[in-house]
Amino acid sequence: RLYAKYCALLAEADGSYKALIENEIKFEEFLWLLSRYSSREALDELLRLLYLCHDREYGPNHIAIAQLIKTGRCLACFTTNFDNAIETACAALDVPLRPPFTMPGVYPNTLPGKGEKPILVKLHGCVLDSNCVADSAALLAARSNHTHGMIRSLLKGRNVLVLGYSGLGDIDISPQLSETEARFFWANHRVPHS
Repeated sequence: RLYAKYCALLAEADGSYKALIENEIKFEEFLWLLSRYSSREALDELLRLLYLCHDREYGPNHIAIAQLIKTGRCLACFTTNFDNAIETACAALDVPLRPPFTMPGVYPNTLPGKGEKPILVKLHGCVLDSNCVADSAALLAARSNHTHGMIRSLLKGRNVLVLGYSGLGDIDISPQLSETEARFFWANHRVPHS
């Protein structure tokens, strides 16, 4: 809804982006088109303005992750989101995290064990570092370069709880997850309760 609102504001301002909205273009494609007519710095600024979270700006999934980390049930969190909502939720619950891995393609060598500080790995970068992998060309390049190949070995044999992620849209991450020898538990809020 956030980027749809931004698209609507652009369309109202000058009308030249109306075709993008009517064709239901993917967000990543919209960002790629935007970066072609602008600059990477402008794209980073837009993403920062849209996704930078301040105190108490987080959703139910973020607070659930923070609670799982606080109780020791979760020792590593991998996210494709480039906002800082998980960090904000952890700060609200006074949850200590190691400095997050925010450089796309940079992973820890191993996952933490019991009693060690949890980690956060931001697979698509972070708005705080202006290194978001957000447009379709960057996602395709990451897929071609096997940027996220380390996921397979890190998650091998692990139980993985998935919150708020469909696994369908990220052409760079989804292939790695499908080849990972892990047990996945998908939490999907759209499944009707019986």
